[in-house]
Amino acid sequence: YNTFPKMNDQWIPIDDMVHPNLLPAYRNAFENTAMVQWNHRVLGTSTAISAITLAGLGLMHPAARHAITPQASKGLKILGGVAVGQ
Repeated sequence: YNTFPKMNDQWIPIDDMVHPNLLPAYRNAFENTAMVQWNHRVLGTSTAISAITLAGLGLMHPAARHAITPQASKGLKILGGVAVGQ
């Protein structure tokens, strides 16, 4: 699937993600290309959003601004930068 965020104009292409001949059914999560790519997209997007949220809250929240050390602040800045750059 070369389209993002949709896969062939569908958010969740359920017809491609569940192959009826793969038994037991949980093998679709590991051996079906469409399901593996969807899992990869969901995990990648949620990881990036979590990293950016953590960096933003740690650097911008009034209580956290005065509670973190300079090393933690630098780490949060790097975390946010790497997540955005990815």
